[in-house]
Amino acid sequence: MLYRLLISLAYWIGLDPRGIFVYFDGRKWRRGDPVRMARLIWSIPRFDADQCRQTIGTATDGLTQLAALEQIGAAVRAAWQIESLEDGGLTDAECDRLLQRFDNYIGALKKNGNPSPISSPAMVLPDVSGFEVIDPMKHSSDSGSTSSGKIFETPDL
Repeated sequence: MLYRLLISLAYWIGLDPRGIFVYFDGRKWRRGDPVRMARLIWSIPRFDADQCRQTIGTATDGLTQLAALEQIGAAVRAAWQIESLEDGGLTDAECDRLLQRFDNYIGALKKNGNPSPISSPAMVLPDVSGFEVIDPMKHSSDSGSTSSGKIFETPDL
C-alpha cells in the first residue's frame, strides 16, 4: 500500500520511476516504452531527423524548410501512430517538438548512467591481427620483476 502511494506521488510530481516516456498525442496522454519508440522512429527508411533539423535551420527557402518539417511530422505520426491535426492529433511543429523531447529524454537516460532501457549499439573491436601479443610473464626475470626492475616504464625526458 505504501509502495503504491509513493509511486502515485512520484507520478503526480512528474517523475516516472519506471522510465516510461509520457507524451500528449493531441487527444490524450500516452505512455510508451522508450526502446520500442526508438526502434520505431529510427527504423523509418530515408528519415534522418538531424538532417531535417539542419535543413530547417540553414535553408533560406521557406518551402524547403516546410518540406523538412513536414517530413519530421510524417515520420513521427507513422512511427508512433499519432493522428494529423485535422483528425485531432498534432501539427508538424508539435511532432518536431515531441521528437526533440524524446531525443532529450533518451540523452538524459544515457547521461545519468541509469540502467538504461535503451541497449547500447554493439561495440566494434579494432583489427589487431598485425599486432604482437606480449605475455608479461615471459619477459620477466627469474626474481619475478620486470627486466628493468620497474613496474611501469616512463620515457626519459
